[in-house]
Amino acid sequence: MQKVNEIFLRFKAAKLNKELLSSIIFFLLILPVGLIARLQHIAQTSFWYDEAFTGLLIREEPAEFIRILVQDRVHPPIYYVLLKLARFILGDSDLVTRGFSLVFGLALIIAAFVLLKKLFGNKIALLTSFIFSISPFFILYSIEARSYSMLTFEALLAIYVFIKLYKKNLMTIKGLITDKHFLLLIIIALILLLTHYLSVFLITSLFALLIFKRWPVFGKITVVCISIALVILLAKGIFTGSYGFIASDVIHTKWLSAPIPQDFGEMLYTFILGVNTQGYGDQQSFNLSFILNYNLIFLFIVGVIFAKGIRDSLYAKNENLKIISRVFVFSCLMVLTVSLFGINFFLPRYLTVLAVLFVVWLGASIGSFKLRPLGAFLIIYIFLLTQVQWVNYIKDYGAIADMVIKEDRRVVFTSTFDFLSMKYYMNNRKEIYFLDTAEINMKSGLWPYFDQDEILLEVGNEDVVYRD
Repeated sequence: MQKVNEIFLRFKAAKLNKELLSSIIFFLLILPVGLIARLQHIAQTSFWYDEAFTGLLIREEPAEFIRILVQDRVHPPIYYVLLKLARFILGDSDLVTRGFSLVFGLALIIAAFVLLKKLFGNKIALLTSFIFSISPFFILYSIEARSYSMLTFEALLAIYVFIKLYKKNLMTIKGLITDKHFLLLIIIALILLLTHYLSVFLITSLFALLIFKRWPVFGKITVVCISIALVILLAKGIFTGSYGFIASDVIHTKWLSAPIPQDFGEMLYTFILGVNTQGYGDQQSFNLSFILNYNLIFLFIVGVIFAKGIRDSLYAKNENLKIISRVFVFSCLMVLTVSLFGINFFLPRYLTVLAVLFVVWLGASIGSFKLRPLGAFLIIYIFLLTQVQWVNYIKDYGAIADMVIKEDRRVVFTSTFDFLSMKYYMNNRKEIYFLDTAEINMKSGLWPYFDQDEILLEVGNEDVVYRD
């Protein structure tokens, strides 16, 4: 009998080693795909408005660098401090600046495989890392000189640590606050906030669910209150045509359209099928040529995702799937309620942390299917990716800079996009000017790099004007 047990244990160990080896081989195929997809696009476009801000900021001397971050009040410091250090070591180039994000984009794929394998097993870990590697959303934010790629990596760490913590039986406050995973979650949460302020949605969800576990009644009351508020907002929008209670000019989001429920479905769509990352306001999802009515598609996505998410959060047999579903559903409820109330956060890059949460939940939920349904999903997803129409509206600012340098007259730009991008590419080789208007109102001095002596209220007959 003992020999039979030994043979069985050896066979089981051999099978596990074979599964582990197979998953590593598959992952070593996935990682190069993600790298190639990113390298293919990393130098295809010029720096746009937001990237130009990043490039200009990291060129500043330390004192001015800090002053601008304080004055700007929008951009937390961690990403820019680390990027400035990388620039100091590796040099000032577009490739270095974007390559910093590329490192975190690849780190996300690796971390998804390593961490989710521990939580969900090989199949789900491979599926999730595969989606991260080939989703146009994650590809493009992995090569943009902004904090979003770094944010995705941090969000995945927070989700992993939270699941490990949530499964523990920590029924006392003292036991919770002295637990190593709780302390680690606090540290990651602070790093998330100092990378992007809107990571507060994910952080709030994680800590709220810890409270709800300790006091379930409070959790039920909170969910019911949010649900009632959401129903009221939906009813108001259906009967009046306007969902928000707060005017967009009050919260300084005039560049965004008024929020509607299908915007949320569009945002989830963008997380796996892509978005124009270099856009100013509306989402501008990547289009599939054969879809005629996107609003119906987006509403369908909201309905299916919520139905599946709620079901998984209540009845999933896998405890980790149940936990991640609860985080996802609660986060979605908060984002929907706050946005439809009038503070529109449906712009996908604002909620990059939700993109990570969505893909982890999607991978865990679909990855629990048997091989045939899972294979069908992968075939459909890959097919859809082949139909995506990639968009790029950015001008070749490097070429424009070469032309501007040759001008012997004053050069004036009418677009904020053009002016800031050109300031980055000109790099003090020639003075350029911006034509301000009452609508744009850059002369108020609230945005760095629109200096008062570079802002014009009218142009002269001899000026060369580059119009948007």
